[in-house]
Amino acid sequence: MGRHDGYAFDPVAVRAFGDVFATASDQVNQLAAAMAPELAAADGEALLTPQLTRLVELMRAVATDLGPLATHLSEVHDRLNEGTDLVVAAETSAYDRIAGFAQELRET
Repeated sequence: MGRHDGYAFDPVAVRAFGDVFATASDQVNQLAAAMAPELAAADGEALLTPQLTRLVELMRAVATDLGPLATHLSEVHDRLNEGTDLVVAAETSAYDRIAGFAQELRET
């Protein structure tokens, strides 16, 4: 598409990059859903060794962070797509204006 400050802007590539974040968000949500029943089953488990108890505590801490992580990954996806839409709209508008001016010049 356009060229700005020495780099080319490819909206298809940016959208594909954004899709990576959307996929990561989905995977983090799947991980959180898979962990929930296991962590719930470990509650009050008297047979856990101290090491397993610590592991469960750490996994709970990780599980707590998964929701916000998925949200942030999804937001990165959304912002990349919004930015791409703005650049494409601006370039299309600029191109249309230049084409209109060129047409006016040809007519005069």
